[in-house]
Amino acid sequence: MGFLVEPVSYPRRIEYLRHHYDPAKYHPKETEFIAQPGHQGKLWDSLGVTQVGMPEIRKLAAGIHPLTGKGLTARTNGRSSVMQHRTAYLSIVLNVPKSISIMAELGGDRRLRECVREMARETLEHAEEFYAGFRVRKLDAPDRNHPRHTGQMAWLTRLENDSRYADPHLHVHAEVFNVTHDPSDPGRPFKALDMRPFLAGQILLRRHFDRQLVQAITGLGYLTHATATSPFEIDGIPQALIDLFSKGRSAAAGARQAVQLDNPDQPSHRVLRKMMRQRRPKKTLRTQAQLRAHWLAQVSSRDLILLVAVKAAAARQANTAALVRSRDLAHSEPSVRQSPPNRDFPNSPELDPSDFFVVPSPE
Repeated sequence: MGFLVEPVSYPRRIEYLRHHYDPAKYHPKETEFIAQPGHQGKLWDSLGVTQVGMPEIRKLAAGIHPLTGKGLTARTNGRSSVMQHRTAYLSIVLNVPKSISIMAELGGDRRLRECVREMARETLEHAEEFYAGFRVRKLDAPDRNHPRHTGQMAWLTRLENDSRYADPHLHVHAEVFNVTHDPSDPGRPFKALDMRPFLAGQILLRRHFDRQLVQAITGLGYLTHATATSPFEIDGIPQALIDLFSKGRSAAAGARQAVQLDNPDQPSHRVLRKMMRQRRPKKTLRTQAQLRAHWLAQVSSRDLILLVAVKAAAARQANTAALVRSRDLAHSEPSVRQSPPNRDFPNSPELDPSDFFVVPSPE
């Protein structure tokens, strides 16, 4: 399970957005396009943008107002020298445990797709509320070089269900644009997004996403347990089946061993990611029918029967819990009902904006 946050420069990956957010180009022969690209964030309303297409995406990635065509930030003036070094957006990838991907794609429970999509949206909205801000650069400001909170950002999202190694792998891609809105500065309200809180707080964001996802799938009747390689997995899924569809993890372990042969010290995350990019294969199975045939060829009928049994047990568990809740509500006084503690993350810290937005008092 992983949570990746990475700034992306404008010239390097603007075509990436153009390729991945156009269904006709990304899956030209696809009949079941599960990505359903969407846009969220309060910044879209501040910009006055209601319909988001590739022209609006390209302009906002370049720091240009999608409607007026004027530069948004202080450094956006159309010069090519600035655009070559400008950070276009922050790339965030939210991965889920392998057992959820297996149940969604091979077990037939498509509700898990919507759970992942919805919890990713909630996590990004949580990040917007706590992390979105800009760095103060005015020389006479008492909080110069410190972040100032705005609570507004804009991002794109899409859901994918396969990995580079053609394994079932539900994950959400989010591209957070390098723009925020400061209503306290009417002269130049749009500022470059300060990405330091996102990079420093990605562990807290990952824990928040995990916690929300556990609560969501528990509501569907699934029971979970912690493992050595994942914060949680669904009960009843054999570890051998999880390992079968975890070829990317095996490739990462091989890359780590190769780096350690050259450098006995602990290899950096940057070196490992560079080697993984060089080694990872290209996606060749383009349609959902091809992917499903590839996955079914690797499992036995006994595995599929087991997945059906896990899904049926979850349905019974959810029905029983619903009956118990309705009975308790019918025989109890009206009161504020508190959710039970999360057994997988009993002491997970909450996001606190004061961790990143501290304004020093003027001396």
